[in-house]
Amino acid sequence: NNNNNNNKSQNKEKEEEEDNGGDNNNNENDDEDDDDADEKPVLKARKQFQGPSVAEVTKILSSYRISEFESKGLLEFPETNQKCGFSIILEREAIYLCGNYTKNSREIPQSPWFFNDIRKGEISVEERLINPIKQLTNSDIVQFHAAGREDIDVRMLGKGRNFVLKLINSKKILTNEIILFLESSINKNNFPLVQINNLKKGNQLNFTQLQAQAEAHYKKYRAIVWIEKPINLEHLNILNSISNLEIDQKTPLRVLHRRTLLTRKKKILKVNVEKISENFIVLDVVTSGGTYVKEFVHGDFGRTSPSVSDFLNSDADIIQLDVLEVFDEKGLEY
Repeated sequence: NNNNNNNKSQNKEKEEEEDNGGDNNNNENDDEDDDDADEKPVLKARKQFQGPSVAEVTKILSSYRISEFESKGLLEFPETNQKCGFSIILEREAIYLCGNYTKNSREIPQSPWFFNDIRKGEISVEERLINPIKQLTNSDIVQFHAAGREDIDVRMLGKGRNFVLKLINSKKILTNEIILFLESSINKNNFPLVQINNLKKGNQLNFTQLQAQAEAHYKKYRAIVWIEKPINLEHLNILNSISNLEIDQKTPLRVLHRRTLLTRKKKILKVNVEKISENFIVLDVVTSGGTYVKEFVHGDFGRTSPSVSDFLNSDADIIQLDVLEVFDEKGLEY
């Protein structure tokens, strides 16, 4: 009996060693050159004893009758007074809605923006869309995703920016009439600050391709730009000659706290400027998706190169910025 107990104790120690990754740091005499030292204890046991296979066990059990198990009391189960309970949960597949939104305010963020638990700006575009839709459809969750984003102080004009809404477990089937009602009511309640158009049913593919489309799209912007130097005809000619310009943009300082530090190559396809006073111009620019236009103007302390500030050898900054249009390469007109 003592020998059996010792063997059990040794086996238990081996099993514990395996559970800890097979690394016994308390043993100072481990032989690193011993090939058997790395072999798992379980594998050693399998070599010593090869039990019957699953097929063999099944064959053996199938040769017995149920009455034989019952006679040995192997099928007896204790009685219980506890009632059996069950629940049924019905869920609908996600419903997708696609559309475009325009934003005619410089005080509305795209999504809720809080800093130190204090709301920045007015109610967001996202909230203005998902709240009435969630209330009407009684969905568990409504998710909002857009093809890129504009800053809170940037207006989104033209035909608007693409967005997709994902309705999770909607309790209402969305007919074309209901979708038209949603679009009309959202526009009526948010006029003229936020408007949506072309609201329609979508699918998961619209949802997954949204971000890729944002990078592939081109955007046309209009900015009011301040130039420190007095502006002359030479300055205008320099800027108007910019075409298919490739720039390097490090992640801007203003978003570095939430974006990965990278250097991104972007394209400035076309620039058109008009002088409105000695130190101010209207700048129209068409860029590839994801371009930081503010940084293209002032240079972000050299992190965006070249910039309008570099071309004019003067400090420059944006006073106002609007997104005029978002389009793909086939629809590119400027």
